[in-house]
Amino acid sequence: LLHLTVIFMANPTAEVLWSFVPWNQNTSLKVQAQQIQTHKESTKLVLILSDTHKFGKYILELKNELGKINKEFNIQGPIVAATKTDPGTTISSRDSDSDGDLSMSPTSWKGKTNALRETEMNTFLLQQDKLHEEVQKLRLEGDVLRLKRNYYVIKLQVLMKEHPDIIDEVFGED
Repeated sequence: LLHLTVIFMANPTAEVLWSFVPWNQNTSLKVQAQQIQTHKESTKLVLILSDTHKFGKYILELKNELGKINKEFNIQGPIVAATKTDPGTTISSRDSDSDGDLSMSPTSWKGKTNALRETEMNTFLLQQDKLHEEVQKLRLEGDVLRLKRNYYVIKLQVLMKEHPDIIDEVFGED
C-alpha cells in the first residue's frame, strides 16, 4: 500500500478532486472514491500497487471560488520487496525449484534477480523521497496562499474603514 497524504489550507473550503492518467495512456480517469479519504484540510490517496494498472500520473486539484491549484504525482513501479546482501555473500535456499539453481551469489540467476530487486527497491525509495519533496512544496504553496489571503483580508479591512460609504453601496446596506 502507498498512502499519499496532502495537507492543505483553504478558505473558503476547497473541493478536492483526484484524477489519474495511466502510464500507458493519455486519457484522464477519475480515481475511485474508495481510494480517497478527504477531510477539511487534508486528503489521502490510498493505492494498492500490486499491478501496473495503478502506475501513472495522479493529479490533485483543489478549487474554490477564489481559484484552483493542480499538483501532479508520478507513481512508477513495479515495487518489489528486496533483501540487501553484500556482493560476495552467498545465500542458499532449501525450497524446491525446478531449475536447480539454489545459489544467491551475484553471478547466479537468483543472485541477479535479487540485485534487480534491490535496484527496484532503491528506485522506489528515491520515488518516495520525491513524493515527500512534492508534499513539502505543497505545504509551502499553502503557506504562501495563507499569507496572500491574510494580506487581502487586511487590505479589505483598511478599505472598509477608509471608505464605509462605498462598502454600503456595494453590499446594499440601508
